[in-house]
Amino acid sequence: SQELQNSAEDLLICVDINECALNNTSFCGPFSLCQNTEGSYLCSCEDGFQMNAFNNLCEDIDECLIDNKCGEHGSCENSEGSYACICEAGFSNSDENRICVDIDECENGMASCENGKCQNQLGSFECICDAGYVLDSSNECVDLDECDTSNHDCSPRGQCSNTLGSFTCACKPGIVKPKSFP
Repeated sequence: SQELQNSAEDLLICVDINECALNNTSFCGPFSLCQNTEGSYLCSCEDGFQMNAFNNLCEDIDECLIDNKCGEHGSCENSEGSYACICEAGFSNSDENRICVDIDECENGMASCENGKCQNQLGSFECICDAGYVLDSSNECVDLDECDTSNHDCSPRGQCSNTLGSFTCACKPGIVKPKSFP
């Protein structure tokens, strides 16, 4: 009987080839993740991409087609691997889910309603002016000149003087106020 002799040269050592370490894109394609397995590899897609069943390559998911991602006050704009919400004026992206939400201009200090009260509106705000003030074209409460607008109750013989937010009445020279009149 012949004895078998083995030398180091006769041993066959098998080692797994890490295909992923060689070149990820040549095996899985762009926008993919390669995972080495014993004797092979697996491909998966990066976030925002999905495997195309036809050619097994990762392609962009158009999140804007899935559902109303941005809410009723925003428009969705797809980008490679993601999307952005473009919000209407008076709305901004919420931190947690990108949906366009109303900006409360009264609470965050964007609106100042001097001589009035700020009231938030959907996508905007409104100044409710104090008595004696009116809203001007720039959405600010300005003094109402009751004397110029005849919006006063001074006597025809009286003289109206405008004050901030109000007016005063005084008798014209040579006319006196009766003692029984307040």
